[in-house]
Amino acid sequence: MNQAGGYHADPGTLSSVAGMLRSASSDLDGSAGPPPAPALGVATAAVADFLARLTEQTATAAQGMAAAAGAVTDSQNQYEAAEHWNADNLPKPGPKPS
Repeated sequence: MNQAGGYHADPGTLSSVAGMLRSASSDLDGSAGPPPAPALGVATAAVADFLARLTEQTATAAQGMAAAAGAVTDSQNQYEAAEHWNADNLPKPGPKPS
């Protein structure tokens, strides 16, 4: 941890989180369409509608997870770029050169 207070974001953790989100998105997105409605008599239409809505919402969740994974990756890249810039451009602690 930064001794001056500041902040720290572990790039490995950010990469892992993005990977988990991508994996979950991919797993959810694998269900392309609702299964065929079971033969339930008068309830068949209601169950088919429920399954269609569930599939639609699952696709929405998958898209949201993919977007979140992208945002985490973008944040990781920005954090790392800022850290490299800071290391290269900010004054270092200690005695000043004469």
